[in-house]
Parts: sequence; structure tokens; C-alpha cells
Amino acid sequence: MASCSRGILIAGVTNRARTQMAEGILRHLTANTVFIKSGGVHHEATVHPLAVKVMQEIGIDISGQSVSSLESARRQRDTYDGYISIDCGYDCRMTDKTQRPSAGLRGQVRDVPGINMDAASVKDDQENYVVASSSEEENVVGYDPMLVPSMPSHWEYGVDATDAQRHWKIWSPRDPSIFHENSTRKFQDHLYEGEPLFMQLHTSFMRVRMKSVGAVGNG
Repeated sequence: MASCSRGILIAGVTNRARTQMAEGILRHLTANTVFIKSGGVHHEATVHPLAVKVMQEIGIDISGQSVSSLESARRQRDTYDGYISIDCGYDCRMTDKTQRPSAGLRGQVRDVPGINMDAASVKDDQENYVVASSSEEENVVGYDPMLVPSMPSHWEYGVDATDAQRHWKIWSPRDPSIFHENSTRKFQDHLYEGEPLFMQLHTSFMRVRMKSVGAVGNG
């Protein structure tokens, strides 16, 4: 932490909960000696009340923090030396909360102090999830889609946030391809009689190709 002379940027999808909590924790750990800021690709609504409550339980007050966008952080990009993203690639987030972790993840949890898992349940989990684990490892996303555009040269990135497009889908418990645990949702009562729509981010391949062509032309 001491090596970061100016500031740290924490990025997420909506900047409502996890990013706000991370901002509060880092400010507490650094005693406000380092500039900490969080932002979201889609900065809607307010800080989640449960996030405020959880942080109060550990003695950190984030009630005064507000939701902000990564666009404002982009304009202040020279302020930050460090970047933290709390979201993985959305290509890997296509399952709902009813699906259990893969065998690899369960293996990591098993080694954590304080987590007690009996041998029978571990063996059963490994047998059930070994196939899912291998398929997930093949689909690991090698970039972070949460990064804002126009990154400073000393930041590493693969794809920026504007390369993703919003798509809204009606959630169905029979369709696990539409995730809902970690998504932003909205209601269209006048069209869908109260059925919730859930947002997914999909890569805009046209924009990616156009950027590649522009880079070649400029070279």
C-alpha cells in the first residue's frame, strides 16, 4: 500500500455494495493517507443499505459515500496509480445462485482455517463437480471488461467498459443461462405484468473490430 503514492481506483458494475465496502475498508486501513475512489460502469441507485449495515458491524461508516461512475474516474485518471476490479468477466457469469461452486473452488475453501467439511461431503462434491470444473477452466476470461476507456499507459488492460452492451432478459427458473444473483434488474409492469428483467453485458464485437482497424491504420 505504501508504494501507491497517489491513489487507488476500485471498479465494479454498479458501485452499490462491494466496491463501496472495499473503498471504506481501504480508507480505514490507510487512515485516509491514500486517495481511494470507487466507481461503477452503470452507476444507478444509491449505496445498498445492507452494505452500510454490514460495514457498521465492523466499525466502518460508509453512509456518507455516494454512487459514482467510472467516467468521472477516467477524467481523473492521472490521480490513480493502482486499479482494483471486484468483478470477473461476464462470459463466466452465466449461472444463477442455485448452482454450487466447482470442485476446484470447493478444494480451496476446504483448506481455509475455520471451514469444517467432512470427508464424505468433499468426496461427493468432487465427483459431482469435476466435469463442470474442467469446462469452466476452459472458458476463463483473460481480460477485465470493467476497465474504463482511455487508460493511462502504466495500466494494463484488455477491453474497456464501452466494449460491452446491455441486454435485458426475462428471468426464468428453467433457464440457467440467465443469471440473477449478481445482476441489475428492473421491472416493466406495463409490458410484462411484473416479471423482472435482468441485465447482462455482451461484448460488442463490431466495436472491438473497429478499434483494431483504427489501431492498424494509426500504426
